[in-house]
Amino acid sequence: MIRSLARTAVVRAVVGCAVAAAVLAVASLLATPALVQAPADDAADEGARTTRDTRAERRAARVAVLMAEHGCWSDAAPAGAPAPTRAVVTLPDGGPRLATAEVGYGIWLDGEPGVLHGFCP
Repeated sequence: MIRSLARTAVVRAVVGCAVAAAVLAVASLLATPALVQAPADDAADEGARTTRDTRAERRAARVAVLMAEHGCWSDAAPAGAPAPTRAVVTLPDGGPRLATAEVGYGIWLDGEPGVLHGFCP
């Protein structure tokens, strides 16, 4: 009987210490100031992000239109397709445009600056 009471007291003490430690940990977290600060002007940050997203969407739409209008491909050339004479590219100084195939090859093979979106007949 005494041994059972002693065991119960030890268990209660251990559980009590664990609960107290958890309470102290939560209290210290709540008292700690946030390490990550929110941007000073959330509206301006959201506006900049929306502008970037909109610009990227417009560029993607322009690439899609150019690719469709000129029958371009972005993977392997379709069976029986002639050698490409043009390419859809985005150069660092502008938006997506139709260029000569040599410009596309320069980006693809020579690592020249720009993005090659596809080749066209």
